[in-house]
Amino acid sequence: MEKLPVNTTENEENFHEVFEKRLEIKKLAKELGLDVQALEETKNTPEGRIFDIYYKSDFDELNKKASAFKISDFGQEDSSNVERLKDALKTIKKQKTQYDSQLSENERKILEDQAQIDYEKIFAEYGDLKEVLDTKNTVSVLKDFRMKRMFEILNPKIGANIKNKNEKILESVQMEIEASADKLQNEDQTLIRQAKFLEYKRNLSESGHICITPSVAKDLEAIGDRMLTGKPVFLHGPTGTGKTSLARFAAIHFTGKDSEMVYCNPQTKESNVWGKTGIRPVPNSSSGAIETVEIYGPLAKAMSEGKVVIFDEFSSLQSEQMDFIKGVFMAKPGDKRNIVGNGVVEVQPGFQMIFTANIKSEKHPEKNELPHQVSREFRPNNIKINYIDKEEAYDVMLTRMLNQDGSLDMSYYDLNVTLPNLAQVMSEIQESYTNVTDKEVVRKAGALDASGKFHSLEKFVMTQGDIEAILDLWNIEKKMKKTKKSFSEFLDQCFKTALTFDSPTGDHMLVAKILASCGFLLTLTPKEL
Repeated sequence: MEKLPVNTTENEENFHEVFEKRLEIKKLAKELGLDVQALEETKNTPEGRIFDIYYKSDFDELNKKASAFKISDFGQEDSSNVERLKDALKTIKKQKTQYDSQLSENERKILEDQAQIDYEKIFAEYGDLKEVLDTKNTVSVLKDFRMKRMFEILNPKIGANIKNKNEKILESVQMEIEASADKLQNEDQTLIRQAKFLEYKRNLSESGHICITPSVAKDLEAIGDRMLTGKPVFLHGPTGTGKTSLARFAAIHFTGKDSEMVYCNPQTKESNVWGKTGIRPVPNSSSGAIETVEIYGPLAKAMSEGKVVIFDEFSSLQSEQMDFIKGVFMAKPGDKRNIVGNGVVEVQPGFQMIFTANIKSEKHPEKNELPHQVSREFRPNNIKINYIDKEEAYDVMLTRMLNQDGSLDMSYYDLNVTLPNLAQVMSEIQESYTNVTDKEVVRKAGALDASGKFHSLEKFVMTQGDIEAILDLWNIEKKMKKTKKSFSEFLDQCFKTALTFDSPTGDHMLVAKILASCGFLLTLTPKEL
């Protein structure tokens, strides 16, 4: 983010500005996975070379300026230096006020969670794995860094010098990405797969729900590309594919800021979206006076703060409610929008609208049709989010079962039979729910009637969220020593609970047969189902 120089008297350095600029470069270094206290150790890495070429000279100059800040230059000398400290503090506060007055945006809030992985123990046993994981991490870090620099290039409030510099940086970043990708192709593929599970475990630790599998990475990249255009992004797809989680993850992943949320339903009003006028006691008033205040809603807040706003379950809105949002679709930074009861808001860089929805269909008859003028806006920027395939689903399940040191408390049979069968069952149930039950699945499950017809699922579906809940419960029961059941017995009890809850008879019968055909429900009696 480019900042204007602060006006100070001649030869007077604004040390607060120096501090802020140093902090910016430190944050950039952190984005690259670098420690500014150990740059010499990483100077030959791809990330280190990027930093050395484009940021190190600026960082060294700022450090030199910072070293000129001396308490002895302030106030009158006294035995305790109290007066000098007071004068120095007063000067810094004044410089901060001057500096803040020049800023067009607040600093980004950097959110960082440490992955719950015992890397030290893992690398002690698998030394070669560290280099592979570092290379994979380099690719991920550089891709994210590239995307953030693209957002800066497209930001109208960023100066030409920074934009030109970023364009040169992008060329270097792309070369480093390609070099790292080539290196991975020549690595031992067993190490590559091991590193993948550690990446997935870190993903789950950071996001709670999302593993960046190949298909998720593809969806995430598609969202990022469309966010660069500044146009509304529309995510649709079957129930339980993770549309909302992916939208929220994309928002903070690409912008560094939490998103604003609008949870849509038929009762949602304009005031819930835009905001309203309220009253409050006048601060520090002893007379009991009140004043009018503007209470921004999620959309107005996102526009004024340059954030992503997510309209969750957009098709739950009435058609006329969708229309009033359409007027914001083309809003770009610098535009001004009138907010009923709240005056005028200027759209800030970073503002983005993401919509998630289940489109009206036989599965979702309660949803509303998108008005033609609204759906037209989404045609170029709609992304269908599908269920991940069974191979990826198996990898995610396995990741959820891993201990912090990368070990696995699971029998050979469960690892090689039970989990793959669970992934297969989930895939077959999802296929029957979203399309038509595969005839081969029906034959295997014995679900053909006398006329050769078969049922497709109307309501029942098994998603990653369901599997997450099941495996989390299994891990808790194991830790608390609450169960002596085998993993298969535990799964059968979970399936029984799901099947006997609010499922149409046809769904109940078909799912039970699919489960049985894959080796499940063997520990239950027909009466229990």
